[in-house]
Amino acid sequence: MTTEPRKRFSMIREFHFADWFTLGNAVCGTGALFSSMTYLQTGYAERIYVACGLIFAALIFDILDGRIARWRQKSSAMGRELDSLADVISFGVAPAVCWATHGRRVSGCDRVEPLVRCMEDRGLHAASLGADVFVIGLALMISRIRIPKL
Repeated sequence: MTTEPRKRFSMIREFHFADWFTLGNAVCGTGALFSSMTYLQTGYAERIYVACGLIFAALIFDILDGRIARWRQKSSAMGRELDSLADVISFGVAPAVCWATHGRRVSGCDRVEPLVRCMEDRGLHAASLGADVFVIGLALMISRIRIPKL
């Protein structure tokens, strides 16, 4: 029994045009995370607006990558998994972090060191739990979509 040698750069060979738009989705989601963290650190309100705009841009990239894949009739297993990961980042983690950082900044709990004590004093555990439930719900929904029907 002989096995074929694995071709070099096989992952790159499976990369399709639509996958570039999926990477754009992931980059926008990651940029929204960094912009939210900058807002928490500096307090510049335009940083949270940039984060929200990047989440909207991620939505545009997500719509385009699906349409391009259907139009070109090309997709790969890597592209499907990459799309799921980008969706969790852009539409789960990034909005939750935007929500949590804005809530912490507005309530005055913007310093990391006394964060737990500040949250207990202001009853913000429910807000953090809400952000966690949002991310968990989206991850479960995407995993349910990814499982083939038995």
